[in-house]
Amino acid sequence: MSGRHAGRRPGPDAEDTRVQTEGRDVAPRERGADEGGEGRGTAEVAPSRLSHIVAGVSGVLVLALLLYLGARVLSPLAPARIEAEPDASGIRQQSGVYVVPVDVRNVGDETASRIVVRTTLQLEGSRQEPFASEALIDYMAGGESTRVYAVFGSDPSAGGLTSRVLGFQDP
Repeated sequence: MSGRHAGRRPGPDAEDTRVQTEGRDVAPRERGADEGGEGRGTAEVAPSRLSHIVAGVSGVLVLALLLYLGARVLSPLAPARIEAEPDASGIRQQSGVYVVPVDVRNVGDETASRIVVRTTLQLEGSRQEPFASEALIDYMAGGESTRVYAVFGSDPSAGGLTSRVLGFQDP
């Protein structure tokens, strides 16, 4: 026993609830209802205002996500629609040829594959067949854009450039 209990002697009927651990007196822990007690020592704490706010915001976010996903599933997808446009401001000469950038966009929702883009150069005042350059794009998801390059032996700034999509497949 420690010094503060030295003068006191419990009687035979007295219940000493203190436990001595490593030379110290320690009061025993009260048993809760989950440990076979009768609920003594357990305090019920009401949820805080912050927990109610967090639960409400979480519920709203989950509901919004479910509504968004449901709308995406139920709304029809727009078919792939590919557009191509040459960028005349990006023309550069390289190793004796002219390289023309062509911007290609899939403005639809669905995916397209094996996209063939043809860019033609019609020189002004020329009666000969226009020069043509073709590019193949393997795959484009809905809303995606990419850049391909057309190559010509003549200066494209002296003529009319046009690009168009010849065809594509569903993947």
